[in-house]
Parts: sequence; structure tokens; C-alpha cells
Amino acid sequence: MDTQSGRVVVWNTKSRSTWTLDVCSNTWQAMKPAQEPDSAVGRMVYDSALDVTIAFTHPIYEPGRRVSVWTYLFETNTWTKLPASAPGPRIWPYVRDLVYDSRSGTALFFLEDATLWAYDLTRNAWTKANQTGQVPGERDLHDEHTDNQFYPSFLSYDSVVGRVVLALVGGGTWTFDPLAGVWTKAKAVTPRIDVGYYAAGSEVTFNAVHKRTVIYSYGRLATYDAAAQTRTTVPPRQLPDSAPLMTGPLARLHHTLVYDPINKRVLMFGGQSQMPAGWQSLDDVWAYDLTSRTWAQVVPATRK
Repeated sequence: MDTQSGRVVVWNTKSRSTWTLDVCSNTWQAMKPAQEPDSAVGRMVYDSALDVTIAFTHPIYEPGRRVSVWTYLFETNTWTKLPASAPGPRIWPYVRDLVYDSRSGTALFFLEDATLWAYDLTRNAWTKANQTGQVPGERDLHDEHTDNQFYPSFLSYDSVVGRVVLALVGGGTWTFDPLAGVWTKAKAVTPRIDVGYYAAGSEVTFNAVHKRTVIYSYGRLATYDAAAQTRTTVPPRQLPDSAPLMTGPLARLHHTLVYDPINKRVLMFGGQSQMPAGWQSLDDVWAYDLTSRTWAQVVPATRK
């Protein structure tokens, strides 16, 4: 979410093209810049201090390669590839998630091996972060009760408390102070979250106005209050071949969740849903109002 331009910046993996969503008019625009990333974009964050979107990419089918860094400036519609910066994380496909820490001005990567990396755009430098306190380890991330190798997890940055929030579906929630490098394990948080199919069914963002981390996970929406260490859930809308329990988007995988501070809402778009005839890609956009706890479709689907 580029807050200065009021646009959500999206790199379409399938068409390998740049798009933006104007959150005031709820309209998409194909940007067609002169240059675009030359490899798969894994994740993007917005650097609010420098007013640029940072994209972290990796060569397709080459998981051992280091992550490359690109920046996108909406005002000039320009992508720029930065020089390689060592050491940097190598195991990109196993990045659980990443967040932007506005206090330190760094993007933070949490990997499946429980290592934490920080990227500073100003210096174009990677740092393997020191972690102290009640550090979540590989054993904490391992799921011994299902066929999944790892518990799916959610990583968000709570700008109110200035902490990274790591919440595991199977149990356990931690917060991390990026400046002090200290992890703290929260008390037990219930209810648990159903992700449907692995971690692909889950996305998370932080709602600064309501001071809540918002999780949309395979048709189910939950919020987490890091200060009070409490989680709440909203009844789901079931799959298309089931009777709907609420008005809202279809349950889906590989979707995107982003907070729109201009309209004080959470936006959810993209992904795939399981239809009676098979999996189908979705292009609708939905907005969730945390005050009324209601969904509204702001961009209708073009595929039925």
C-alpha cells in the first residue's frame, strides 16, 4: 500500500506486469513501465520513509540463489534493480513472511529455519538479526500432528506497540522488538485458525486505526490484539457449493490482504477458489470494515 499515492501496487505473476489499485476510485490501472522485474516477485513492502515499494525477487526454479531487490516509484512509474548485496538470505522459498518496520526503516524476513533477516534500503544492506529472549525455534514451528511439515504462521507489524507479531495456527504467539532484538512469547491465544490448505490459505495485515492484526484465512476472518493478547473470529462464508453463512468473499488460497489507511479498511483480492468444476482464479476486490464487521465488494469479479 503506497500511502502517499493512495495506490495498492501489484506485480502480476502470471502476466509479469505492474498494476495499481486506486483506493479512492476503486479502479485498476495497468502501469506499463519501461522496465519490470526480470524474475519472480515473491513479496513486496512499502518503505514509508523513502516513499518507494520494495520488491524481493528470486529466479524461478532456482531456490538456492540469493534474493534480488527492486524498487518501484509510482510518481515516475519506474522500476529500478539494485546492485547485489551480500550476504542476504538464500532460502527464499522458505520465507514465512516479511514486514516493514517503520521505526528501524528495515524489511524483516522470518525464515522456516527460525532465522531473521533485516534489509535496509538506504544502505542496500542485509543483516542477520540477533534474536534473544523467548526465541521461537524450528521445534516451535514444526507440526507433529498433521501432514504439514510446519504450522502455517502469520507475520505482521503492529505499529502501535512497535512489535512484529508472529502467530502460529497450531498454537503459540510471539512478539519481536526489532530495536532491542528481543522475542517475547505471549500467553495462550484462542480460538485456533483454520487455514484450509496449508499456509497458502492465509494472509495478514495490520489495521492501525483499530490496533488489530487482521487475518483472512480460507474464508475465515480473525483479529489479534497484541496489547491485550486476545484473538477474535468472524463466522465464515463457506465454499461455493455450501450454503453461505455470511455475506462476503469466497474462501480462497493465494490471495492478498492489505490495509488501506485512507479509507480505514482492509482490502482483500486475488487468489483461487475451489468451484464444483475445479479451481478458478478470482479477480474481485473486497473491503472489510472492522467497526461494522462487514464485507463490501468494491470491484466486481469479471470471471463468473
